[in-house]
Amino acid sequence: MKTMKLLLVILLCCEVGLKVVWSEDAAGSVQAGGPASASIVFDNCHDPVIDRTLANFPPVASKVANTLWQPKNGKLFHGYIVPSAQPGDNPSGYREKLNQYIALTGVAPSLTRIDVYIGDDTGPYPDWSSKTYAKSIYVIHDCGMIPIVTFFPMCKPHWTKADISNAWKLADILGGAHDAWLTDMARSFKATRKPIMLLPLPAPNVWQWAWGISGDWKAAGYISAYKHIADIFRKEGADNVAFCFGPEMSAGDHDWQSYWRFYPGDEEVDYVAPNISNKIPAGAMDWILRHIPQKPVLYSSWTLQPGLFRWYCPSGGPPTAQAYTRDMFEFSLNRWPANMTGLVFNGYSESTLGGTDAASQGLTTEYLAGIKNDKFLNGPLDWKNLGDQLYTNGGIVTNVPHAPK
Repeated sequence: MKTMKLLLVILLCCEVGLKVVWSEDAAGSVQAGGPASASIVFDNCHDPVIDRTLANFPPVASKVANTLWQPKNGKLFHGYIVPSAQPGDNPSGYREKLNQYIALTGVAPSLTRIDVYIGDDTGPYPDWSSKTYAKSIYVIHDCGMIPIVTFFPMCKPHWTKADISNAWKLADILGGAHDAWLTDMARSFKATRKPIMLLPLPAPNVWQWAWGISGDWKAAGYISAYKHIADIFRKEGADNVAFCFGPEMSAGDHDWQSYWRFYPGDEEVDYVAPNISNKIPAGAMDWILRHIPQKPVLYSSWTLQPGLFRWYCPSGGPPTAQAYTRDMFEFSLNRWPANMTGLVFNGYSESTLGGTDAASQGLTTEYLAGIKNDKFLNGPLDWKNLGDQLYTNGGIVTNVPHAPK
């Protein structure tokens, strides 16, 4: 491990041309001496790639074109993933969990996220409509929120590389074998006549997915499949659907720096919508802006896992849930006003809002202060006057049936 750290420092210093003096402290942390501004301390908090990113890539003032469903007047989406069963399976239970969040924070979210699959542990579903996913979308709309629908072309709950044999094959997608399934999905989305964000093929830079960095799709295959899915929605006239590209930007075992190789292109993507947890918010975002500065960025899921805080170095003080949450709001609200367009907190986070442990208490303190900032677009959204709040394409009607309350 020390050898690897030394090599990283050597590479960094060769790139920036720094003269480095090596030393090792009593605790065994390798340090690079020399100019104070260039020193990097390898402890449980510093990451040389992140440090270099922050040093060499200052805040980017990009001019981002307004895109479908983006909040107007510089607002940010306030999002929350409700820790509940699929809304369509248990609408009343979903609303109960959502109302608990609203009671705690004093504000309602305008955005949420659900994960959908092509099947479960009993096998594939015959089509989109055979599951309650369509009803789930109606429930979310009835709660005044826009759903981010994260589409996994595999059966749940197979989460490891060894269990992806039931995922759709690239050749089958491109050959049209699943077009009927996707067409059913597109028509269902179109019928709502309300905003939906679709995030197909999530986290391609995570090792376990068939469409990811260790699968046989490769970046070119991933991009072709993404475009094929988008083309079906366009063919069906589902112009109420905005497309998201969702890389993984969290701490963990994946190549979070290679995500841009999978980017499907500006014509296909409306939002860059990564997952993020326990990674320096500024570092993750600066990597996005380095490669895709022209698109609005939406953190489609952010969580806190105390066991992974070694990956996070706060702007000041030790790596704690409170420091992480404070920085998340500070960076998101003030560092990238032209790029950041929303935060979606994941209610399944290991550190929980309202929890009694120290990490959860720190999270709650900063979250309750940050989420009330008037820069956030709170819900419920006003479907009858949506154009006052969001950039729309017009033609959105409100007289559609809703799921039972």
